[in-house]
This record gives sequence, C-alpha cells and structure tokens, in this order.
Amino acid sequence: MSTFSTIGALRSAPPPRAALDSLLKEAGAALHEPRRTPLDKRGTAPSGVRRDYYSVGRYYWPPEAGRPGAPWIHRDGEVSPEALAEGDFPAWCRMGQVVETLALAWVYTGEERYATRAMEWIDGWLVSEETALTPHFRHAAVAPGRNDGGGIGLIEAVEPLSWCLNGAALLRASPFWSAEMEAGLKVWLGAFLRWITTHPNALPALRHPNNIGTWTETLVALIALYLEEWTVASERYRSILPARVAAHLEEDGSQPGELKRTLSFHYSCYQLEAFLRWAELAARAGESLDALPAETVRSLRNGLLFLARNQPWPYPNLGPVNLSKLGELMTAYLTIRDGSDAELSGALEKLAEDAGERWHLMGNGFYLLPPLAAPQMP
Repeated sequence: MSTFSTIGALRSAPPPRAALDSLLKEAGAALHEPRRTPLDKRGTAPSGVRRDYYSVGRYYWPPEAGRPGAPWIHRDGEVSPEALAEGDFPAWCRMGQVVETLALAWVYTGEERYATRAMEWIDGWLVSEETALTPHFRHAAVAPGRNDGGGIGLIEAVEPLSWCLNGAALLRASPFWSAEMEAGLKVWLGAFLRWITTHPNALPALRHPNNIGTWTETLVALIALYLEEWTVASERYRSILPARVAAHLEEDGSQPGELKRTLSFHYSCYQLEAFLRWAELAARAGESLDALPAETVRSLRNGLLFLARNQPWPYPNLGPVNLSKLGELMTAYLTIRDGSDAELSGALEKLAEDAGERWHLMGNGFYLLPPLAAPQMP
C-alpha cells in the first residue's frame, strides 16, 4: 500500500531551502493581499446572479474592431487577456493558490496568522451565505456570441478546488479550524458533487473524450474523498480510468491526440497528471493501482518514459518544455507504486529539477488529504 506524507512527516523532513523560502515569501505577500469574493468580479453570469460562477473561455478572443456583437474567435493554446479580465476565473484561481500557500506556511511555521487568513478566503468563496459561490459552474467558459457557458467549462473548477481542499485538509488539523467551517464546506461540496454527477449541464464534461473528461473525474474523486464518500467514485475509477487510458495512450506511451496540439508537451503531461491524480486519490481511499488491469498500469508508466526519452522535445510546443513538471509526475507515480521501478527512478534522477518548485513542499504526492481510516470498497 502507498505511504503518503502526514503533517508530522512534512515538519520532520524539511524541504529544500529554496522551496521553503519561496513559500514564505509568497505567504507573506498573501497575508496582506485583499481578499476577493465572487461579488468582486467584473461582469455577471448570464443568469444575472452575482454569486453564480462566471468566466469567458480563456482561448476566446474578441472579434476584429468594427464587428460588435460578432462571436469571439477560438485560438487553441493562446490565452486571451480580454477573456481573463472578465468574470471569476483569475480570482477563483487565486483563492485556491492563497489557501494552499497559507496552509503550507502554517504547517512549516506553526504561525496562527497564516491559518486564519486562509480560512477567511475559504469562507468567502465556499461557506459564507452572503458571498460564496452557488454550487454549480453553469456559466463557466462562456464563448461570447456562441453559448452561455457550462459543459466543458467545468474544468475550471478542478485545479483551484484541488489547491483549496489541500489547504483545508491541512487546516483541519489546526486548533483554529471550526466545526462550523467544516460543516459549511461539506454542505457546499456535497451540493457541487451532486450537480457534477447529475445535472445535464455538467455531464458533457464528465463524458468529454479528452483531458477535460479525465480531469472532471479527478474532481469527483477529490470531493468524494474529502467527504469520506469514496463509494461514489470507486466504480468510476475501476471502470472508466482504464478505458480512458486505453483511448489516449499508444503502446509506446505517446498520446497522438495531444501531440497534434500547439502545446504538445504541456498537454501530454496534463493528461498524464489527471490519470495519476485520479490514481493517487484512489490509493488514499485504499485502492491499489494494482487493482487496475496490468495494461493500464503499463501504459501510464510508458507515458512517462515517452516524455523522458524524447528530449529535446521534437513536437510542437509554444514556449519552453517544463521538465520539472515531468519530475513531479514521475515522483507521484513512484509514490503510488511504492518506488518499485528502477528504470523510472533512474530517468527521474537525470531530470534537471528546480529545487524551488512548490511540489517539493508537498511530501510525496499531489494531495494533502489524509488516507481514509478504512478502505471503502463497493
């Protein structure tokens, strides 16, 4: 069974000095950063409800001047400043980053100010009856002139909520976390989980054939684990993950669908990261990677080796190749596998790792949620 870091383990094995210095610098700035809530965004969702999550799809660009009202133009991999200026997405991401940063700063310093400020952000976005988001993403990633959002826009919930729940999982062990905060957060998460798994507007994201569908599945697993309701996610893990791996990865570990994209290395890592996050959440719930078909595990391993062996990267990729991300993925895989892979361990040692990267602070996984006390099987 995989062994994941506890708060005690994080404190007893200090991270690289560069990573800790970077964390405390970020945490110091976050302490003084004005808290934003959904009420502070520019623009309002098509519903007219200020607390409804709203964003414009980040790859959509305004039409040329002189064409007011024309549909915005999609440019794959090119982030539109005009899209990011509208709606909740930047502040929602910032909420997740601030919560995880401050929670980690509390773990490594024990200082109350980090924990209490993190909880103020959680309250503003997910608990407070006055400011918290309504628990749906019906108007995420609007394509102006084309649709009013939802569907695949649900992917915008994944990373910020992952960061936030990492932080919350740490803060639950602090003396400052209240029963009211825990209850309010669980009410929001329970309602959001029901919306993701049942609402017609959310189901296209779960069913989407590319990384959007895989990441949405990790969101279901993450919330189920936090709520200690893993049975909601167990069958999905055992049946859907192998099917998705088989659909995306070739025998040599390549991902043809992602290699065609303008950010081919990024999206190849991104898809693998979703699979590995899903597997880690299952491991934290007591389900071994070995519960999956052998060909699924082999494909995940080959996917990592494909990225490591093909350096310099010969496929299209706007911007630099992030080898530190690959190192993070390899570390996560080895943790889930209890480190028993000499070839992959050797490939990891050859990567040029940045000691200042955040993942050095995370122990040995993507998540900081404690394992369930007893495995929950269907």
